[in-house]
Amino acid sequence: MSYHFPHKTRAEKKQDTIELLRKYVACSCDILADVSETLIIDTPLLKELSQLEILEGEVDWTYIQWRSVVVANGYKQVEDAWIDNISDVSTRDIFKQWTADGEHIFTKDGVTITYKKDISNLWHWYWWDRVVKSWTHRLQLIKDASFDLLFLEKFDDKIYIHEAFLILLGISSDEMDRKEFTVWFNETAPNKFIDYPQIKAYGLKDNYQEFDEWKELKRRFGKGQKDLDIEIDTQTFIKWALRLGYIEEDTHHHRDDMKAPYPKDFTKMLYDLLIEKEMIRGRYDDKWKWLSHWNSLCYLVKELHANQLPMKWHSEHVDRSTVNWTNIIHYVDYPKTGTRLQQHDKESRNGVKNQIHIEHVVDKLVRDYEGDARGRKDS
Repeated sequence: MSYHFPHKTRAEKKQDTIELLRKYVACSCDILADVSETLIIDTPLLKELSQLEILEGEVDWTYIQWRSVVVANGYKQVEDAWIDNISDVSTRDIFKQWTADGEHIFTKDGVTITYKKDISNLWHWYWWDRVVKSWTHRLQLIKDASFDLLFLEKFDDKIYIHEAFLILLGISSDEMDRKEFTVWFNETAPNKFIDYPQIKAYGLKDNYQEFDEWKELKRRFGKGQKDLDIEIDTQTFIKWALRLGYIEEDTHHHRDDMKAPYPKDFTKMLYDLLIEKEMIRGRYDDKWKWLSHWNSLCYLVKELHANQLPMKWHSEHVDRSTVNWTNIIHYVDYPKTGTRLQQHDKESRNGVKNQIHIEHVVDKLVRDYEGDARGRKDS
C-alpha cells in the first residue's frame, strides 16, 4: 500500500517547516560570524598557525608545533607560579585546565595565549562552519522532498524515530540518506556550556527534544530507549499516523485483484522481470508506475498476445483473435482520461524504447512460466 501526506494540509505544513529551517540557517550564519570574530581576536597567531602542516596520525597541530610558532613570534613562557597568583578562582581553574598536560602559558604585550585555548577556538569555528553547510544542504533536501512516502514501503519492517519525526513535520525522507538526519539531529543542540543569544533572538528551540512532535513520538514509541537509537515498527507507525491524520493511504494506485484477468503467479513473474529491467516501480499489490514510453507498453501488450501469454487466459478466450488492450491496464497505472492506450501503438513506427528488454521479458515468461523451450516468437 502507498501513502502520502494529506492533500489539504501538506503544502502549508511543508512550507512551515521550510521557513523554520531557514531560521536555523540564518541563526547558524550569525553564530558563525560571531565565532569567526572571536577566533581572529583571541588567536592572534591564527595566520601563522594555519600554515602549519597537520602531522600524520594527528588531527590538530601538536603542542611542539604550536610552541615553535609562539616562540618565533616573540611570546614568552609564563612561570607556573603566575597561575597561583590569579585572584579569581574560576579564572585560575580555567588556566590550570589549559596547562594540566604539561603545556605552558605564553604572553606578549599583555596578550596571554595557551595551546588548548587556541585549539578550542579553532574547533569551535570548524563546528559552526560545518553546521552552516549542513543546515544549508538539508534545507535544500527538504525543499526538494516529495509528498509521497515511498520509504514506508521500502523500509516496511522498521524506521528510525528521526524519520518519523520528519513525517510529523510534513517532510518525506524518500530521497535522503538515512544517516544524514541522524547527524543533523546530533548537531541541532549547540554546546550546552555556551550561551548563544542568537537562538533566543530568532525564537528557536535549542534542539529537537523541545519539539512537541518529538515528545509525542518519544512517549508513544521510545520508552526506555536512547533517543536516536529508537527503532519503530513501520506497520505500527503507519496505523498510528493514519489514525491521527499525519498521513493518508494512497487509494489512487490501489489495485483490486478480485477481478484480475491474469493468474497471480504469472503477474508476479511479469512484475519481477519488469522491476529487474527498471521499466516499472511500485509495490506488486498496487498499480505499477510505467517508466518507459507508452508505445513500449503497447509493444509489451502485442508481444503477450502474439505469444499467447498467459496461456490460461487465452485458452479461456479462444474466440478472441484481436489484441486485448485493457487487461494490462488492470496492473499498470494508465491515465483514465485522454488517449486510449492502443492509439500510442502508431508511435512504434519511429522505434520502440526498451524493445530488447521487453522481448527478453516475454522470452523468460514463455520459457520459465509456460515451460516452452522454444522461447519467444516475433509479434
